Amino acid sequence: MIESYVEILNIDELLNRKGLSINQWGHQADFFDGNLDTDWVSYQIAIIGINIDEENATYPNCSEAPNLIRQAFYKLFNWENNVKLIDVGNVKLGENVQQTYQHLAYVIEFLLQNHIIPVILGGTHDLTYGQFMAYENQGEPIKMVVVDEKIDLFHPDEVNNSNSYLYKVLAHQPNYISSFNHLCHQNYLVDPEMFTTLQKFHFSCHRLGEFKTSFKRIEPLVRNADAISIDIAALRSGDAPGQKNTSPHGLTGEEACQLARYTGFGENVSSFGVYEYFPKNDLNNQTAQLIAQLIWHFIDGYSARRYEYPELFEEEFLKYVAVIDEGQELHFVKSKFDEKWWIKVPVMDGDNIESYELVPCTYEDYLNARDKNEIPDRWLQHFIRLSK
Repeated sequence: MIESYVEILNIDELLNRKGLSINQWGHQADFFDGNLDTDWVSYQIAIIGINIDEENATYPNCSEAPNLIRQAFYKLFNWENNVKLIDVGNVKLGENVQQTYQHLAYVIEFLLQNHIIPVILGGTHDLTYGQFMAYENQGEPIKMVVVDEKIDLFHPDEVNNSNSYLYKVLAHQPNYISSFNHLCHQNYLVDPEMFTTLQKFHFSCHRLGEFKTSFKRIEPLVRNADAISIDIAALRSGDAPGQKNTSPHGLTGEEACQLARYTGFGENVSSFGVYEYFPKNDLNNQTAQLIAQLIWHFIDGYSARRYEYPELFEEEFLKYVAVIDEGQELHFVKSKFDEKWWIKVPVMDGDNIESYELVPCTYEDYLNARDKNEIPDRWLQHFIRLSK
């Protein structure tokens, strides 16, 4: 059971709850106490901490991160009466890092089986591998999104885990990733070979600059994801100074919170991890407060989820067709209730269309197809990947 893999949290040692309003999360959340009769199915979201040290001793460790984030989060006010949250404590560390991944995977898998979304507070970014492993026994391929200023795709034999975990994720057997989006990298921090490697897998990479002119472009990329992993280094250091390697560029705090809300709103998102917070590099716990606000916005998005499936509820959607110069038709679908768009991608079996997959897209994709005869990159990527 889960109690074998977590350290029970004594919230009163972290927080003076007597000084909190009844509407602050410190009073609104429940805290797992090891009770075997816990009514897990009554919860929608769970907080998990993992207080593992950075393997590279030249950097300040981040083992204090989860509890500092908790201290900031539980002071925030809960506006969502339809969300019930439980804090399950911190994952017990294993005898080695691989065993720690397995402990984390077991706890996440347990929560997924009970239809609870885990919010993971790291810990270094290689813990994403444990988050990924939790889906191995789910029986379905998953869609994964990583938000990071770099692409951590070095070979594990060459560098430490936090810079090589993606290699382990993508090389894992059996392979159960059906879609992978890497968001917000900065080209001058990335080896071109990393980018090329992801493209060879027909996975999607998007630079930070793509979202600076219109941040709404990021929403379709997280909408259908199952697992979301955010490296706090994706944020500019002025907003989140508690990083291992500070950078003047990155997402702003406001953009990161908008991203967290989009993520919570995504109806398939079933795990959300925030990693690489290094408290010793922080200023006045500013980064802990920002991560706490990311969690708040994730919950805010979750509370507003609409389960929209165009193929099931056709009357709630509008259909559009754009004809490309060659006579090819691209079919788009738009929700009547919000600005969500999808593009219809055929799944080919040889020369025959076997089925279709609806891929989230933007209104801009539709306009470019209609007015400029441009086939969206996301259509091409999915078409190649889905074809047999």
